Amino acid sequence: MRWLVYTFSFVLVLVGVLPALAAGTHPLDRQHRQQINRLFGDAERDLQRLQGIKISDGWMYATRVEHRASAGFITISNYQEQDDALIGASSPLAEKIQLQLHTKAGDILRVREIQSFVIPKGAMIRFSPGAEQLLFMQIHQPLDAGMRVPVTLRFRNAGAIQTELVVKDMM
Repeated sequence: MRWLVYTFSFVLVLVGVLPALAAGTHPLDRQHRQQINRLFGDAERDLQRLQGIKISDGWMYATRVEHRASAGFITISNYQEQDDALIGASSPLAEKIQLQLHTKAGDILRVREIQSFVIPKGAMIRFSPGAEQLLFMQIHQPLDAGMRVPVTLRFRNAGAIQTELVVKDMM
């Protein structure tokens, strides 16, 4: 009789827990997912540190149909034992990406294309509006808020690193 009670209890647990686990609503499942995300996130950071360059906070402005250019912004951290330089970028959604630097002299804002952005070892550079930017030129389609735009960044030492920029509204 005792085995019947144990078996019946076990079946009740399975009937109550398995559907919740399959649906992803059981508290244990959420805990495991959080642990996996923490572990995966740490592994991703470690991999970037092994590569030496970490790309984060990538975003760019949304465009309208008539606009064929947009500015993109990223943060680059250099974990290498040597200085490196961003020497180029490309994306399947644009014919060309220019590296640009904005400087202000008095009331005059100057924009110029530059050949590279140097990132000293152990340093971080943050591209931001009115300073450094990636200018996406001759964009093939309108960029709507929420889209993810694939970009390949080319570094002098680290080589090519792929990332994505999230499209945000201008306002």
